[in-house]
Amino acid sequence: MAPETRREIPIQGFPCLAEAHWPDADRASWDNARRRVGLLDDGSDQALKWSPSTRSSMARGYGAWLGFLLSRNLLDVGQGVADRITREQVEAYVSALRAKGYASGTIHLRLVQLCGMQDVLAPGTRQEWLGRLRAKARAAVRPTRDDRARLPPVDRLVDLALSLIDQAEHSDKRSLRLRAVAYRDGLMLMILLATGLRLGNFASLRVGHSLVERSDGWWVVFNARETKHRRPIDLPLPTELTPMIAGYLGVWRPVLLQRPGKPKSGGSADTGLLWLGRYGGAFGRKKVAKRIGEVTRRGLGCASIPICFAS
Repeated sequence: MAPETRREIPIQGFPCLAEAHWPDADRASWDNARRRVGLLDDGSDQALKWSPSTRSSMARGYGAWLGFLLSRNLLDVGQGVADRITREQVEAYVSALRAKGYASGTIHLRLVQLCGMQDVLAPGTRQEWLGRLRAKARAAVRPTRDDRARLPPVDRLVDLALSLIDQAEHSDKRSLRLRAVAYRDGLMLMILLATGLRLGNFASLRVGHSLVERSDGWWVVFNARETKHRRPIDLPLPTELTPMIAGYLGVWRPVLLQRPGKPKSGGSADTGLLWLGRYGGAFGRKKVAKRIGEVTRRGLGCASIPICFAS
């Protein structure tokens, strides 16, 4: 009897398969596509043209495709990547996404991910019909919400930011660490309002690298590979922010960096990231988004998230 080729993984609705559950050949091709190679080495390094976040997004999208096939009992691990990507199965995939209520932009994204992953896992095998389907999905994209419409008036946000900074500088009732948190929150709002940065870039601001002091003030600088749309950012911050940044870097950020109960030499290792958590840890994109929502909800009665600020 021929061996069973279908991977046995519990199905719960419409799974998104993690890389560990991909067919062996797919995983090997993905590893190969991410391997930096020399002229005489094996490997394609095709996926290295993407940033780490894009590679992660592409892998999740491909996992969604495999999850769909698995949920329909169509995932044959004996097939190659291109053999599974048939017109009939991709159209069924799109129909399933629509049936689950996914927005038109998400459906387009899933097709972009499928095309991109086929190009790196099985170069040269993508057929023209898939590109046409992707273009058709792009033309059908309609916005589902107006994020900027959810943003409170700018003057209210500025007042909130300045009040947080003022509380940090003049409140004797709070601990020094809580005052540092308030100063950080106020400065986050001010820089978001001044730059309209996307969340990933905003959370990854690093002193001396992407937040740079020049003779005329502070600048936000990202090269094209570090931005979502592959366009460089070289943006001056308003001079009004210069003393606020100086105060944060000189007084309040060191407070956050210092670990409680430790001598000054025992603080957290300084990675240079601008935004730090309450106890000196990394303040990643999810924590930044959550914190901005909490601060605006508490201060203005309605939560705003960083995407609302993005230009």
